[in-house]
Amino acid sequence: MASATRGCLVILFIISLALLSPAQGQVCTQEDEQALLDFKAQLRCNKINDPTNNACPFDSWVEGTDCCQWNGVNCDSSSQQGVIGIQLNGSISLGKRTSFQITRVPNSGNFGASLVQLPLLNLELTFVDVNANLPREWGSISTLKTLVIRGGRIFGDIPTAYGGLVNLESFVIENAAFGVPVPARSPSGTAGIPKELCKLTELVTFHLELLNLGGTIPDCIGRWSSLQEFVVRNGGGDRDFSGRDPSSSIPNAAGLTGGLPAGLFRLTSLTSIDLNTNRLTGSLPSSIGRLINLESLNLGNNRFFGQLPGDVGDLMNLQFLYLNGNHFSQQLSSSLGKKLKALVELDLGSNNFSGPIPEAVLNILTLEVLRLDDNGFTGKLPKGNLPGSRSVSNLRLNVSLNYISGPLDPRLLPPNTQDLYVCCQHSKLARTGIPSSISVLTSLVTLDLHDNQLGGTIPTSFGQLPDLDRVDLSYNNLMGQIPPAIRALGDRANLKGNPLLRR
Repeated sequence: MASATRGCLVILFIISLALLSPAQGQVCTQEDEQALLDFKAQLRCNKINDPTNNACPFDSWVEGTDCCQWNGVNCDSSSQQGVIGIQLNGSISLGKRTSFQITRVPNSGNFGASLVQLPLLNLELTFVDVNANLPREWGSISTLKTLVIRGGRIFGDIPTAYGGLVNLESFVIENAAFGVPVPARSPSGTAGIPKELCKLTELVTFHLELLNLGGTIPDCIGRWSSLQEFVVRNGGGDRDFSGRDPSSSIPNAAGLTGGLPAGLFRLTSLTSIDLNTNRLTGSLPSSIGRLINLESLNLGNNRFFGQLPGDVGDLMNLQFLYLNGNHFSQQLSSSLGKKLKALVELDLGSNNFSGPIPEAVLNILTLEVLRLDDNGFTGKLPKGNLPGSRSVSNLRLNVSLNYISGPLDPRLLPPNTQDLYVCCQHSKLARTGIPSSISVLTSLVTLDLHDNQLGGTIPTSFGQLPDLDRVDLSYNNLMGQIPPAIRALGDRANLKGNPLLRR
């Protein structure tokens, strides 16, 4: 009995220690508190008429209180290392506008210098208006695993001292947050990605957005063997599906220069590459086929040239491929459609591709967006999938500004085509007009056939398209009566430039 009692007491003692330890670990030291207060002194909460009545994140940062209980501060509750994380969100939504709540105090010294005294693992600042260079001092926080600054108006070069962040797994600097661009000064840094950063062999995410960073990509990034996401982009966000968006590149953009280093294609763990809106050049090497885990490849709005290697077809997991706004040329390999069975979006617009559009491209069952506009494709539109063979998702198809010849036969197109843009063919579509079989595209929402010298009448079968919302048939040679279904669209039907149409 005595032995059992002693056993119970031992268990209770162990439990009490377990309960007490976290509380003890949560009490920050005086040094930690002072480092945080010095950091706070460099920032201020703006007085904004906030309809959501958001409190300033710094309201709880009061001298003499336990800083482990402060808003946005995380402490280690097990090893009593003190403050290991800072997460500050300084955004306020004012209707459709997002505003800064936290901004840096002018002339307040080297931003964030006091944070080097903390054994930080995570440092995340969202919509905190830093409006400065990245602090060089942070390169000495060797414990750091996550460094994230979103919407902070960061500019200048990446400090070479950041090569000391040997435990860093996630490096994210975005001059955008919540879909709101906060552009850096233009131009910004010119040194590119410092070769010193190649020491960061634990990196999983490397993401720089709207920094307007010049310079080159060093070959030694091939040491980042764990890297899954590689992003250095200056633009190329959402754009009008009907045409090119001139705002995809920011004014006076610097952008990375040179070619893609061989080391990039040794990173077989990569799932995403996004280098949109830079000044990169050269051809795409066949070694791209090694990146078999790649799900998204965005090289849009650069200066790449040459033939698209058939090895791209080896990227069996690829879902998103954006090569628009370059100088790629020659014919497309049919392997794009035969092998890339997971592809959801394909944008090859505004290049110099020529020859026929491979039929296999229109037979990718998962495809939702296909942009081939502003190229030199010739011949007729290829035959799409048989009815019922496609996925439930609808297809948005843009083949405008090519040399597509007619007649247009909707029965050959994928039956789930939602948006169809075939405008401005340099060879002009045949003058046989718009066939009544347009009604087979029962998912059609938008149709653009303007400036094609189409003749004949507008078929009444448009009335069999229940979701039709917008039609552009302008600048053709159409004649006769306007069908009721087209007339019902009002100003969403553009018919100007057809003088023989009867209103």
